[in-house]
Amino acid sequence: MAVHRSPDVFLEEVKTVNPSVVLLEGYKKMAIGVSCRCDKCGFPGDGVWAPMPQTLLKPNACPVCAGKQLNGFYKGFNDLETWCMKNERLDILDDWDIDENKKDDSTPDSPRDIARSNPRINCHWRCHICGTPWQTTTNKRTTTDKRTGKTSSCPHCSKAGTSFTEQALVYYLRIAFPEIIIRSKKLIGKELDIYLPSQQIAIECDGYVYHKDKLDADNEKDSLCQEKGIKLIRFREPRLPKTNYAIIVESSGIQDSNFESTMKHIMALCGVTDLPDINIKRDYGRIISDYKSTIQERSLQAEYPEIAAEWHPTKNGALKPENFTPGEDYYAWWKCSVCGHSWQAHIYMRTGKQHTGCPECKLKQQGQTYRQNRAKKMNLEQWCNDNNMSELLLEWDYNANHKDPNCPNSPRDCPFGSPNDVHWICSRCGNKWLASPATRRSGKGVCRKCIDRLFIPGQNDLKTWCVLNKREDILADWDYEANHSDSECPDQPEDIRYNQSVSVHWKCHVCGHPWSGGVNGRTKRNKGCRDCSYKTRHQKKVRNKDTGKVYDSLKDAELEMSGKAGTNICQCCKGVHETAYGYHWEYVND
Repeated sequence: MAVHRSPDVFLEEVKTVNPSVVLLEGYKKMAIGVSCRCDKCGFPGDGVWAPMPQTLLKPNACPVCAGKQLNGFYKGFNDLETWCMKNERLDILDDWDIDENKKDDSTPDSPRDIARSNPRINCHWRCHICGTPWQTTTNKRTTTDKRTGKTSSCPHCSKAGTSFTEQALVYYLRIAFPEIIIRSKKLIGKELDIYLPSQQIAIECDGYVYHKDKLDADNEKDSLCQEKGIKLIRFREPRLPKTNYAIIVESSGIQDSNFESTMKHIMALCGVTDLPDINIKRDYGRIISDYKSTIQERSLQAEYPEIAAEWHPTKNGALKPENFTPGEDYYAWWKCSVCGHSWQAHIYMRTGKQHTGCPECKLKQQGQTYRQNRAKKMNLEQWCNDNNMSELLLEWDYNANHKDPNCPNSPRDCPFGSPNDVHWICSRCGNKWLASPATRRSGKGVCRKCIDRLFIPGQNDLKTWCVLNKREDILADWDYEANHSDSECPDQPEDIRYNQSVSVHWKCHVCGHPWSGGVNGRTKRNKGCRDCSYKTRHQKKVRNKDTGKVYDSLKDAELEMSGKAGTNICQCCKGVHETAYGYHWEYVND
């Protein structure tokens, strides 16, 4: 239910919430806008600004002061570039993608041409550390999220497997302890978030989401640290249960109002006497950039150079091996250094215990092992001798198989049912081809030249076949003009095999009717012009067996029986139907 306010009460509330806003006209009611001006920034200048009254009763009513709208008449007031310089957020300016924003007509060319908190325009960004491109508004990049306490940043770097709490601790502890070690597994066999060698102190940052079901694992890590003489401090959320041996410092993270004082307490526990000036808001950009640079020191490129060498040079875009840690789940493209095959795999699958590699090389290796094991049971030579298939042994191409590293050298080394292709040479015509022993064993995969499927000009082309078989009528029906204009058809009959199923253009040399049909339909099934075939079929004389009347053609009989041309009587004469129009019919042989 709306609250009714008098003009004086409304004016007092506006002055309390937005003291810089001046009303240029009197308040009437909540449904009618009120003309205003902002004394702080001068908005709207010579224009008109008449927001609804409920807008003026909320903080930051002026869109220019709130950074949602650019002040066009007062440059350098609330644009993104000015805000970043004042707040030391140069990392945002470094991420601005100049080229993509210039190409996109819906985005400004420069960060000085957009308001710092514009919530509508999705600008283009490219991470200055890892090169990942993404789109988001300036509002998300400059405004802190109430739930997480962070601003939007590179989607790849934000998935680096760490929290901002840990990044902030690393940043400030590095001032006192330059030798700080991050995420090491060498000390206790399990990963420690932060380790200070000079103090023998380890720090774990325990968030609720990740650690809510891992109390046993956390207690085990506590015990391992105790055995190694390492003092363990846990920066732990209050909702989590306490572990057995670690020193617990409770905090909800960056969204906690006492976050900075809690960090000072941890640094004091680490033996830091001269505490640094901790200001998260001021150092936010530096903390993010510093941690991104730290990632490169323990990157895939640094720790696994032989795997990084197989990183695909083009398919991963601007991303490089130095932008990822060895345990990340990024699904990257790889290119085999041996065979050149490209494939996709998670980074952790390549660096973990399984240590996966090129699937093509693995398949070849498995194929060689398979052939050797199968050949021990029954090889192709033994099978051919037992089954009277000695012609397969005669067609084994020893020279080609010996040169091919993927093929066995002889039938004795090849399993009789191998599905892998090997080289064959025809014992009759000398033609060479590839086929698997399993295919040859089943009677398939024979020489294509011998079964007339290999095109040989001058031997089995259409023109040669027509001349040898006295079928010049087929050559006379070849439509040279239509076939020449069709890119999918051969230009001349000597350019195609006589029994090929490819559809070409024909033009009847008798009646001129054009049509399309397969070459094998003309040579094997004796198909021809459809119009001539129809005329020939329907000009036959037929007799009504019941009345004895003889008709000169099927057409005449159809017209008399039904009044129109049809095929009912023709089907009856062929024996397809017993009667047509109630009568029995038959062809009359002249």
